[in-house]
This record gives sequence, structure tokens and C-alpha cells, in this order.
Amino acid sequence: MRFSLVFLILILAKVVFAQPVGYYDNARNKTGNDLKDALHEIIKGHVEFPYTSSSTDVWDILKLTDRDPSDTTLVELIYSGALVNGAQEYNSGSGWTREHVWAKSRGNFGTSAGPGTDVHAIRPCYNSINSSRNNRAFNNCSSCNNVQYLGSNTGSFTDSNVWTFEPRDEMKGDVARMIFYMATRYEQEDGVDLELDDTIRSNIDQSPFHSVLTTLLIWNKLDKVSAKEKRRNNIIYDEFQKNRNPYIDHPELADYIFGNLKSVKWMAQTYVPDDNFENELIKQGYDAVLDDSVTTANINTVINLDVNSLNISDLTGIEDFTTLTRLDCEQNKLVTLDLSQNTALNYLDIDANALTALDLSSNIALTFFEGADNQLTSLDLSLNAALTEFYCENNQLTSLDFRNGSNTLVVDFSTIGNPNLTCINVDDAAYSKANWTNIDAQTSFNEDCSSVVGIKQYTSSKTLIKTFNIMGRETTFKPNTLLINVYDDGSAEKVFTKHAKE
Repeated sequence: MRFSLVFLILILAKVVFAQPVGYYDNARNKTGNDLKDALHEIIKGHVEFPYTSSSTDVWDILKLTDRDPSDTTLVELIYSGALVNGAQEYNSGSGWTREHVWAKSRGNFGTSAGPGTDVHAIRPCYNSINSSRNNRAFNNCSSCNNVQYLGSNTGSFTDSNVWTFEPRDEMKGDVARMIFYMATRYEQEDGVDLELDDTIRSNIDQSPFHSVLTTLLIWNKLDKVSAKEKRRNNIIYDEFQKNRNPYIDHPELADYIFGNLKSVKWMAQTYVPDDNFENELIKQGYDAVLDDSVTTANINTVINLDVNSLNISDLTGIEDFTTLTRLDCEQNKLVTLDLSQNTALNYLDIDANALTALDLSSNIALTFFEGADNQLTSLDLSLNAALTEFYCENNQLTSLDFRNGSNTLVVDFSTIGNPNLTCINVDDAAYSKANWTNIDAQTSFNEDCSSVVGIKQYTSSKTLIKTFNIMGRETTFKPNTLLINVYDDGSAEKVFTKHAKE
């Protein structure tokens, strides 16, 4: 029930989160039940964890899968969206509980290993809301009662007339995809054969059926896969159960297995949730119907892709452009961009988006990078030895590591307009200073910017323009304090003050 601090840090630091190549290969070109059976074979036999234990258990896993990215001590509750302290767990009923989205009484499997402890379909929940949901079927309410959390409406509802529960809009697709997963993962061989239909059953019915299927299929389309869902799926696969939820990786599978495409062969599809992105792929001839998916075989041989100025906010799907060498996606509304699968990429233009972070460690073939007018705070280019042109103007960089062993190959370099960038890590500070002149006045080059104190000291004539403390924050003079003075020639020096400023 408790993680060691070291183990927790290792998991939080892990960044290799991606759908494994070929994971769904054995399900391709199959239809209906054959497709469902193939997926079952892929995801069955997962690593099981106990419901409650002194070792790693369901409590511990949920603290990671459902933690708040901005405060990792908190977990998000599924039907309310409230954030609560994860460490408290149940806390005599005043903490949080573990909600079986596929109600454990629907099949009467309880908390037994397997369906009862499968965290793909267990989420943190407030105790009283867990009781309100009970084992109700999922459906849109007609006679709606607000479900409240600490006196406030949550956006979730029970129905006064029928035994149903409607989750808040942000969770409707999540719920549907968890239910689809359970109906695919657990067959007769697993001790309980879970199935879906449209029948709303009473609270005392323990048959292994859940509903309402028709509504769940609609929710799957309306509430698209979120970054939180993908992150959760990856953590469960990478760190714990070693299996994935296929309906998060490929939401369209629901229609092929439970919907109106049962007689159609499932070709490997790429999930493309952004309509503006998919419309452009249709325009370029890679897709035909706006349905959040593109046949992977149509895009995995594309070499150049231009999707400039299209109001795109999500480039999910770009990961299956595995042979892409050039990507132009400037002047959109991107806040995240995953290029970990685009290992052939050598030209990247992401100008004028809203990116705050970017991982280019997998893009070792990259020769050209244009990233101006974003909100990037740090870049690590230590693995990008092929770079010859680098432009990253007008960002919020505080850290830039350019020590890739090939700095002398760079013919153009610019970081103008990064007011918080005081030091750039390079292979040879003297070379960079002589050849890379498009930097701000406060910026200098150094072979080691591991701390502000490590900035090279200069003693030539200059004018003080700013003073920083050792945390890199601008400050004023303080006695008996280690400070960093930045001068108008771009140099900096450390000083230890001994008395009040005269």
C-alpha cells in the first residue's frame, strides 16, 4: 500500500510513453467477433495486483494513474473532477474510494484478482458519489437528479425513474472506453464473461451485463480521447499491468466490434481527434471521411507534410507518419507535440504555436529547427548532432543545452527574444561567442550551465543591468547573500555581499 520515495520518483520521471509498435498487428483485417477475440488475446494475461496489500496495490496505482499533473500529491475523482489528497486513501470514509466503473456486482466478481482489481476500469471517487452511482447502467438521464460534491453540482446525474447514471461530460467517453475494455478483456475463460447490451437491469441483478450500449457508442464519439486518458493507459502498460486499453489507442474499434461496422474489416487506423487536422488530410488525399480516424497505411509512407495556418490544436496522429522527414505546422494552436515516433524527421517548423515543452531526443536526424514565437521554457539538443540551423526566437527559454558534439556544423543560430535565458550550454564557449551572435544581451555561452554560479566571471568594463539570486530570480541587493550580476556585454559574475549597499 506504500511506495518507496525512490520508486515513486523513478515512475514520475519516466517519459517513454508510447503505444508499442505492432501491438495490434494480430487484430488487423478481422471483423466483428473475430476482431474482438483477437483483441482479447492481445490484452489478456496481464500482470495482476491485489486490491489491498502492504505491497503495491490498487490504491498505489491509482495515485499515479489519476494524479494531478500540477500537484502529484492529489488525485482526480472521476464523477466530480474534484482533487483530493491521494495519500489519505479511504481515511474512515472521509477520503476517497475505488470506483469499479464496470460495477463489480454486474457479474458478481467483487474485488477478486482480475476483473475486480483491473485498474483500466477502476478510478478514484468520492465515497457518497460512489454510493449514488451504485451499479446503475450508464445512460443520459430524462428525470435528472444532480449529483453533488460537498454541496456543489458535479455535472453528473442519477435518474429518478430508471436505474441509470449519467457521468459529467468530460468523463462520458472515458466511461464508454473502460466499459468496452472490460467486455473485451473478460471472457468465459477468465471466470466471468462480460457482455454489453441496451437493457437497463435492476440493482439486484448480478448477471454479467452492462448497458446502455447504444449510449456508450455515442459517448465514445462525442467525448474524444484526452491526454489524461492516454497518459493513464501508458502508465498502466509501462509500469504495472503490461496491457493496454485498445479503445483508447483506437476509439474507432468500438464501432467495428459493438456498432454498425461489425461486418467491415478493421484496417489499422490512426486516431486523429482534431477535425481541422483531419480535414486537411482529407484535402491532401490521405483520408475520405471525417470520423476521427485515418487508415494508417495511407499515412505511414508520407515524407513531407504541410499543415500550416489551419487552426489545429492537436496533432495526435502524427506519430504514425513514421517516414516523415519534413513537418511544417507553424501558425496553429498546438500546446503539445509528440514527435517520439518520427525518427526520420530532419526538418521541423513549429513557429507561432503555444508549445511550452518539446522533446526532440528521438529526432537525431534533425538538421533544421524553427521554433520561434512559442512559449518553450527549455530545450535539450544534446542528442541532435546533425543540427545545422536553429532558430528559437521569442520564447521563454531558461535552459538550452546545445552540447551535442557538433556545434561547429551550425551555420545559423538565433535565440533573440528570450529574456530569461542567461546561459546556453555549448561545446566550446569561445567558438559559439565568436560565431553565434543572434543572442540577447543577458545571454552568454558556457560549457557548463548546471548552476547560475557556474557562469564565467568577467572583469572587463561593463554596466550592471540585472541582478539574480541563486534560484535565477531577479532581485535587488541583499547583504550576506550570493548574487549573480548580469552586465550589458552579456557577461555575468557571482558576488557574495558582505554589507549593505552604499
